[in-house]
Amino acid sequence: MLWFLFCPRIFPIYYRLLSLSYVGILQSANRTLQAIEVFLPFLSLHFLKQLLSPIGYRVRRGHCHILGKTGAGKSVVLEQLIWNDIENGYGVAVFDPHGQLIEKILHFKLLGISHPRQHFKRVVLLDFESDPPSAFNFLKIPPSKNNEQKSQIISAITPFLIEAFQITLKPEMSDSMRHTLFKVLQAVLHLPKPCLMDVVQLLVRRDQLTTPYQQLLTALPNPMLRHYFQKHYFSNTTERSKEALYSRLSSLFAHQQLEESLRSTDSILDFSKVFSQSQIVLIKASQGRLGEELSRLIGTLVHQLLLGFCFRRHPQEALCHPFFIHMDECHNFMNLKIVKGIAEARKFGMFYTLVRQRLGQEMTKEEDKALRDCNLHIVGKTNYEDAKVMAKELGVKHLERRLLHLRTGQFFMRQGERRCQFIAFPKTFAMPVNQVGKKRHRKYMLNKECQKLQQRLK
Repeated sequence: MLWFLFCPRIFPIYYRLLSLSYVGILQSANRTLQAIEVFLPFLSLHFLKQLLSPIGYRVRRGHCHILGKTGAGKSVVLEQLIWNDIENGYGVAVFDPHGQLIEKILHFKLLGISHPRQHFKRVVLLDFESDPPSAFNFLKIPPSKNNEQKSQIISAITPFLIEAFQITLKPEMSDSMRHTLFKVLQAVLHLPKPCLMDVVQLLVRRDQLTTPYQQLLTALPNPMLRHYFQKHYFSNTTERSKEALYSRLSSLFAHQQLEESLRSTDSILDFSKVFSQSQIVLIKASQGRLGEELSRLIGTLVHQLLLGFCFRRHPQEALCHPFFIHMDECHNFMNLKIVKGIAEARKFGMFYTLVRQRLGQEMTKEEDKALRDCNLHIVGKTNYEDAKVMAKELGVKHLERRLLHLRTGQFFMRQGERRCQFIAFPKTFAMPVNQVGKKRHRKYMLNKECQKLQQRLK
């Protein structure tokens, strides 16, 4: 009588229902643990919640790609992932081109001053919209024991700075301009407290060069670099390159708040401590306040230096201190260096979570392909063309129809070669206290508590 249950057309339906119920059981177990923490806050259940989470650390080790239309619930997923990373003690860097996500993170109850685990001590807020803005001197290098160690750090960091300027400064730099800027950065980094203004002051003629910079060029420890500045730097062949670099770099000081931040010889962000102390780096540089070019420049500089110091990590440190980079609207920051990070940074304990609205959004084919190569795909409601492509990526036939009719907070998830799973997030980033009543315990702080946190960060 029950022979039809074993029919080859019916059996895959049971298989899919079992996969959906598996994720549902994990989500309900997570909600139960969260409700226990509300009534018993002295209990630390973050390790148990990590094991029961359907999107835990082991799942995201191969980078995460989130795709969905506006209103699909991508921000809720990203907030949940950031919350889990902070709760588990991991290092976090959040790149937000609009600033709304940063404001929500600053309201997390996890970052409250009264929270028992005191996560707020790990927060570093780069706020370029406040008055005064945060001091950001990206040329500040960690202290070294001798000149050899300092030269090694300089030679390792300088290429990443050059690539950041090459990506953001328009029009693109020529080879002679790249070579000149490379030598100038190497010379400036030998100063006791270098900053970007020193680079601009060094891009002048010999008769306009002040005494401190003349003494710097004659006392450089590297003989090849010293010979370059004595014989070639002030020749007629480099004048055009220096003038072009001077005009482009000096344009960065046109914005008043950014000028105060870049002129500072100190920096609120020490890249040598970001990974070892598992810091929470929040970059607040919205395009509406600073403009698209300056916002992208700041994001690219921070990412390039994070990538440079990440590649210098010891493998044992990478295992002990994993670091997650979250990029909302990632097409605003996407470049070939992020492609390199997706390919190589996993070995050094740095993992990406990249969010976008549609496939091929202001990206090259190589950048778009790198996102598809991520180990974890989370796909929400999309348009028909993207749904057809992602249905093949997720490995499920006729999935494009379901992708078109998903509701807010509903996603399909696939990790590597495993089967596709359905996962649902709440429409708002909140946690129910009890399943019967209508009260909800939100994970946000009140405005007064958030103001105390921001005053402490300044």
